Amino acid sequence: MNDDENSVKFEDVIQHFHDHSNVIIVEIDTRMKSDQLQIIRMKLRGRAILLKGKNTLIKSAIRNLAQDIQFNVKPSERKHNPESLLKICEYLNGNVGLIFTNSSEIEELIEQIQSFKFETRAKIGERSPRNIYIRSGFTATIPVPILAPMFQQLGVVFRTIVGQVESCRDCLILSEGEKIGKMQADLLEMLDMMPVIEYGLKVLNYYENSPVVWNRSYMKLMNLTTTPELNKLVQEAMDNVASIGLELDIPNSASIPHSILNGLMNICSINVDLGTGESISQFTIYELPSEILILIGSF
Repeated sequence: MNDDENSVKFEDVIQHFHDHSNVIIVEIDTRMKSDQLQIIRMKLRGRAILLKGKNTLIKSAIRNLAQDIQFNVKPSERKHNPESLLKICEYLNGNVGLIFTNSSEIEELIEQIQSFKFETRAKIGERSPRNIYIRSGFTATIPVPILAPMFQQLGVVFRTIVGQVESCRDCLILSEGEKIGKMQADLLEMLDMMPVIEYGLKVLNYYENSPVVWNRSYMKLMNLTTTPELNKLVQEAMDNVASIGLELDIPNSASIPHSILNGLMNICSINVDLGTGESISQFTIYELPSEILILIGSF
């Protein structure tokens, strides 16, 4: 990683911004080596360029470029917004990199970047990526003096049969997310069961040379993995639109069903006050005429 950082020059950073419209900010896993970064660069060749350098140098180059644009370039001729460029500096902490591109298919490129994965065996102090069990049956080790106390402390019920070690029942050694201790690591190494961890690039955000400069809402959407999470996000957006419409008295597709229901509730209140209707507490949406339900459902 140091070779990559030392090879980046001040002028290179500025030139990349001159040559490209969009920048994707990525967090680079600390396990990643220089040759693995080179593999990623080769896969991105012709479409994007990965830059990994010293954060202080890149920040200095961006600030210099933003200042130059602000004072020396007419607004109508600016390729980049200086204020937006400076926001990139907020992310330049720790092990991060910049991916420059002119591609208009940012979403597809982000998916490709996040698909670059490498594997390594977990180490002491790292968190287990999944539950690790020693299953009942013969293990991949022979009886050795150190094995018995390990099994006993970790709660593994075992027996020795003709030079082989047999686990008498399934035993959970590590839970998902649990830190790997020394004894657990030693035992799993002996059994050749050390878990494998995937690592790669994590997209933090991206800068796009367009009216929509920062796309945090999109990044939130990209990180959703299940349909319920997506449904929840959509429902929150619909609720916000409905609330704005009701507050400003401006009907919209999200607020009209609420307005209809509020009107019906007001009618029920009047009926109760006049003694001609039932209590509001006894009123449910399922008692509405089918024509009203169809009307509400059409919005």
